[in-house]
Amino acid sequence: MRYNAIAENTPGKTLVIADTLSRSPLSNTEISASSQDLQNEIQLNVDTVLLSRMSLSKMAHIRLETWGDPIVSQVLQYTKSGWPKYAQDVNETLRE
Repeated sequence: MRYNAIAENTPGKTLVIADTLSRSPLSNTEISASSQDLQNEIQLNVDTVLLSRMSLSKMAHIRLETWGDPIVSQVLQYTKSGWPKYAQDVNETLRE
């Protein structure tokens, strides 16, 4: 099948649901001020995943594949230790 995709720019003010990944990260003061709320939200997300109907073997498979993927592994490492200050310092395969 062929697709004729058309990309259109949509101003942010017209979007109903905000794209979380495109927003500025929280500052340290915002994180400390809402630390408990953030912890509760993270725990809720973890609990939701753990309580889903996914089998333990399927979850183990996803975990194994996630950690085995070189791009995902690098993203996780950057996320834990901090992303480089400049885009050109990010591994080329991760820039997308």
